Amino acid sequence: MNSWKRLSDNPDSFFYNIWYLEGYENSSNIYLIEGDYLTLVDTGNDYTAFFELFEIYKPENIKKVFLTHSHNDHTLGLLELVRSYKTFDNFEVILHKAFADNLGYVIKKMSKTCKITPVLGGEKVNLSGVDFEVIHTPGHTIDSICLYHEESKTLFSGDVVSFHPIADEMIGGSMINFIYSLRILQKREIKNILPGHTLPAFAVGKTILNKAYRNAIYFFDPEKMGLELAVELTKAGLLDEAIVVIDDYVKQVDEEERINALGLKASILADMGRHEESIKLFDEISDKNPNAIYSKGMVYLRMEKYKEALDCFDEFLKINPDDKKAKLSKGLALYKLGRVEDALSIEEFNKFYKAIEKS
Repeated sequence: MNSWKRLSDNPDSFFYNIWYLEGYENSSNIYLIEGDYLTLVDTGNDYTAFFELFEIYKPENIKKVFLTHSHNDHTLGLLELVRSYKTFDNFEVILHKAFADNLGYVIKKMSKTCKITPVLGGEKVNLSGVDFEVIHTPGHTIDSICLYHEESKTLFSGDVVSFHPIADEMIGGSMINFIYSLRILQKREIKNILPGHTLPAFAVGKTILNKAYRNAIYFFDPEKMGLELAVELTKAGLLDEAIVVIDDYVKQVDEEERINALGLKASILADMGRHEESIKLFDEISDKNPNAIYSKGMVYLRMEKYKEALDCFDEFLKINPDDKKAKLSKGLALYKLGRVEDALSIEEFNKFYKAIEKS
């Protein structure tokens, strides 16, 4: 078997029982799990892929096939197996439910004894006598799923872990979901990654996931960079990712731009409920950006620290005595402190209060 390679030469290693056939541009990597029977993880798109394999094993030894998603370069090899090897029968195909009906219809026409098992993510599956968890990781496609082996901290990642992420919108892909999926994977202890393309990676899973995550952030809108990208991410609700971009941006720009960027970061932190961090950042930039004083007061209002909020608005109004928003906010702080007459003596708050009463 010149093309198929064991992932380890150590018989005591989890990877000793996993064979690997490297893919190419139009065909994914294929993995074979040895055990009580054989399991394929993805089947590629190369009719020659199984010639050497079946010099050692028989087609009927393959009892399960796990497909990470519906793209042809990962799945058409399954159709070739069914078409070309009549003894390849009585097998189970595990795939995401969104893909199950279409592929199931095709396979069932070719193999009456095939079992189609749709999954959604979260299921435990036993492949060749080894237990795995299915993780739904949409983004590249809506039906993308991974296999996680907890004991070895290994992920069969399909195409979700990529340094050049692509969201196939024709199959429900989206960069927002891509980023969320990578967030989910970062929370797992993953040491080893067996990807759909490129070489397997051992002991560096965390580093690879972090790089894939950061790349996905910048692929969210490739036409925008810096604060423009951070704003777009914020609009999409990707606040953690907006902060990643801002932290990169402030290392590259002059002081004025840095202050503006940190003001945006402080506002995002407040929106995330990270109020103390937000206040600390507004304090850092308030000498050069007085608007940060007002913004800090608004954070204190959210925290229901009305005395601190009032102090901020008073300080800001010394610099900008005609600012109507600050006057209104000061009136609200006074009202919350029980100083109703003082609050209503502020014209801007008085108008607001009467409008609320009428409604």
